[in-house]
Amino acid sequence: MGGHVKPMLRGAAADEVHRRLAAKPDWTVRALAADLKAAGIDVSHDTVWRFLRREGKTFKKNADRQRAGQAEGGALPKPLEDPSTST
Repeated sequence: MGGHVKPMLRGAAADEVHRRLAAKPDWTVRALAADLKAAGIDVSHDTVWRFLRREGKTFKKNADRQRAGQAEGGALPKPLEDPSTST
């Protein structure tokens, strides 16, 4: 009796992922999966995610992806109150 085995990228499919990452390192997982599908490699974004995680690839925030600022002309948020100083 066997259980469900999650699909894995191996061989030529794994080579294609490595080739695409070398050419463009800032893929999103879904965009990479869609690009692979367009190339005839039937793969889900989940399979791509597990492959990248297994390969040690990480997706970390960087200086280019800071929190969005205020809307143009929008008011600044009020500072939080310290409850220990309120009367």
